[in-house]
Amino acid sequence: MPSTHKKEKLIEKPFDSKESTIIWFYGPAGAGKTAIMRSLATALKAEGRHLGSFHFWRSDSTRDSLRAFIATLAYQIARNIKLTAWYIDKVLEEDDLLLDKSNSTQLQKLIILPLFAAHKEDATTGHAQVLIDGLDECDEEGQREFLETLLPTLLNQLSDLRLTFYISSRPDAFIHNQFHTQPLRDLCTKIFLEPSREDTDAFLKSEFRKINESFPNLKDKYGGQWPSDVEYLALLDKSSGYFILLKTALRHINPPALRGRAPDQRLQDILQAFAADPLRPLEALYLCILRQHLSQNLAQADEWKTIIIGLICIPHYREFAY
Repeated sequence: MPSTHKKEKLIEKPFDSKESTIIWFYGPAGAGKTAIMRSLATALKAEGRHLGSFHFWRSDSTRDSLRAFIATLAYQIARNIKLTAWYIDKVLEEDDLLLDKSNSTQLQKLIILPLFAAHKEDATTGHAQVLIDGLDECDEEGQREFLETLLPTLLNQLSDLRLTFYISSRPDAFIHNQFHTQPLRDLCTKIFLEPSREDTDAFLKSEFRKINESFPNLKDKYGGQWPSDVEYLALLDKSSGYFILLKTALRHINPPALRGRAPDQRLQDILQAFAADPLRPLEALYLCILRQHLSQNLAQADEWKTIIIGLICIPHYREFAY
């Protein structure tokens, strides 16, 4: 399992595609998967090795399936490897219904054939990298087709290009099993994103330093230090080494508009919520924030309840729709 130091090196110098064909980053929500993928994309673009990226997102109907996946990658490939643009334009002109055809057909005509043709003309078009973030956010049908059909096809037919696929997801059972069985197992380097108290500690100190610079009266109010060591450690401990709780808490403590409530008061809201529900700190934090924003006006309160119920139910709508 990689240390924090090792993860930093990974971001600074991406894997050589000669060494691995698939790099799978996995970890729970808030482990920093998307942040790492963004850092990788920035590094690869600077090196001219970025072929394309796609970020799945369950709450966006254009990104919760494979519907737009291949067309999006093809567009980026055409921009990043100019030799492919002519081939992609040509196939779309010849078949104006191509984007309505199967994903396997689109993959062959929009990605595999253009890349193969470009590589024959210029061998330097190989060794490029593709980033796929949040695979677990794709619907189950899409996950299955991607891991069982599309990805193996890409790896097999474009093996001479030595493409590297960086893929991030939660360690859901199906995805985990696919990367631990053939044909993907021997082609995949698996990297578990361990919780890091050192990283979250450094992040939290930096953010409170910024808040104190914006509100210099806080230190004076509390005898030269805010937050206290006890308050700071209470927040840090509840993060369990992951960023999601800290980032959410800090957005509440120091939002763009304070609406009359100072950061120290907002921190107390959170600590009291943790004390009331110590075993479920993230849920306690969300409830705390929702209660703070819930209007006392009954009509608006009902509207808030409708919105909240919608946010909870909509992502699961497909599970109950027939």
